[in-house]
Amino acid sequence: MRPSARLRFLVMVLVIGLGAGGALAKPKAKPKRTDSSSDSTESTGSGGSSGSTGSTGSGKRAAASRAGDVHVHEGFFLRMTFGLGYSRAICSETSDVYFHGLALFTDFAIGGSVTRNLALHVSIFGHSVLYGKAQPDGQEAILLGYGFGGGLTYHIQPVNLYLSAAFGVGFHASAAIGTNDASFTLSKAGFAMEFLLGKEWWVSENWGLGIATQLIYMYLPDKNADFHWNDVGIGLLMTATYN
Repeated sequence: MRPSARLRFLVMVLVIGLGAGGALAKPKAKPKRTDSSSDSTESTGSGGSSGSTGSTGSGKRAAASRAGDVHVHEGFFLRMTFGLGYSRAICSETSDVYFHGLALFTDFAIGGSVTRNLALHVSIFGHSVLYGKAQPDGQEAILLGYGFGGGLTYHIQPVNLYLSAAFGVGFHASAAIGTNDASFTLSKAGFAMEFLLGKEWWVSENWGLGIATQLIYMYLPDKNADFHWNDVGIGLLMTATYN
């Protein structure tokens, strides 16, 4: 073969080789682009997942920021109180006849909240003068006065003050103990009511402890005579409320 022919043959082989190499190189570029888009998609997915996780975390933090909502007055309601005060039962026929003295005061209420901070309940309330006096003769006296009925309690937030009232039926029994004798008085069922003003502090998620002032009034007909008793008492109580 002539040198010029050899040269043309070599050039043709080189051109064909370069063309084939370029054709083979092109398909390899596609996977690279696919890989890069996959990487992009994966990073986007990862970013989306991170965003979702971030949103969940934000929700948790928002819930935690509302931790004050744990201490709310909703659902089942229970209140128990106990304290000391002063009571007097005055005869309507003559104000000179009455029983009075240091008394134990109680209130027990059970019910449920009809809306946040407002509860309806059944209440049992009363006072017991265990070491009192019967006037006008100054004999030692015992007086028990109790009532029960329906009531409501409203809590003022966020200070956790509450106002409570109950209205129902009451009665009392009393005894005046002299040197040589004793006289007993028993009333018929009559009207009874109580008012409470209290302040409590949360000690757990549902329990609150505090203090309250209680006012009790009862209008009670005497069982054996044609008159009635005005039974009044005011006390300072320790309170425990579950709500």
